[in-house]
This record gives sequence, C-alpha cells and structure tokens, in this order.
Amino acid sequence: MTRCRHDRIAAWLVSPAIWLGLMLAGTQACADGGTVVLAERAGDYQITVLASPAPLHVGAADLSVLVQDAAGQPVDGLSVTLSLTPVGLPPDEGMRLAATRAAATNKLFYAAQFDLPTAERWTLTATVEDARGAATIEGVLDVAGPPPRWVELWPWIGWPLGVVVLFALREKLVCQRRERGGQRLSPG
Repeated sequence: MTRCRHDRIAAWLVSPAIWLGLMLAGTQACADGGTVVLAERAGDYQITVLASPAPLHVGAADLSVLVQDAAGQPVDGLSVTLSLTPVGLPPDEGMRLAATRAAATNKLFYAAQFDLPTAERWTLTATVEDARGAATIEGVLDVAGPPPRWVELWPWIGWPLGVVVLFALREKLVCQRRERGGQRLSPG
C-alpha cells in the first residue's frame, strides 16, 4: 500500500493554518462584552463597566455598563452617563456620552461608543441615575497606541492561506479515496 505524498504536505499546511485562523479570529471583540475595567458597588447598585477592544487602544471603543440591584438582577429604566477625561485634566475637558440600551446589542447592558484620540491614561466616570438619586463610580483606563496596520489588513492578507488549506484538504481526501479504491479493486 502506497501513501500519497500529498498527505505530508496537507498535514504540514493544515495544522498551523487552523491555529493561526483561530488566533486571528479572536482578536476583534464586539460590543456588550470585552474586559471588565471597573466594577464597584455604589448606593443600591453593583455597577460593572466592560471595554472592547481589549486592551483599549486609540480609535473606536465600546464601553458597556451592567447595572444590578442588591439581588444581582439587571436594573432597567436608568439614565447612565459615561465620561472619559485625560488624567490630570478637569472633567469638563473630557468626553461625555449617554450609555443606552438602544446602543447595546445585549439589552441587559447600557452601551456607548467612544473614539479615543490619544494614547494615555483616562479617568472613567460612570454615573447611574433614577428617581431615587445618583450613584457614581470612577477608575482609570490605560489606552495604548493604535494597533499595527496588519491587524486591520489580516483578512485581506490571510485569505490566500485559506485557499491553500482548502486545496491541501482536497488533495488529502482525493488521495485517501484513491487508496481505498485501489484496495477494493486488488484481487484478494
């Protein structure tokens, strides 16, 4: 029984390509998730702020807020405001956006999208208000420089690798089919 030489080539190409694809697929985070950057109890609420992408870098960022009551249930009907100010500057020199359920994919969250202009430390303030009053939490976020250009371009650069992987898989299947067909036809 002969073994196809394509089997070795296919095995050599497929395994690293699959791992590379899995690693690159996980680099982009979406709204209503990401990394917890701030979580505190304030007043009657547990307020958790998540940021995406993780780590934060210059450019578009999504901040999602989960507000829970004492029993751990999500709270609806709140006014949620997020403020981002470079550390050391007064709050009126920063950015301020309302986080809404409409902007969130997962309706348990309140979300707002920011465009982070500079790589530096930012003070994040999350304020939750309802008829009973306001609750505020505050923390510091580190924002990195913009990601390398290849991160944005990897789908355009990487698609030929997918074609090579598919071709290698096809060759492996054809080879296996030939070997099985040859065994059936040989006299016993």
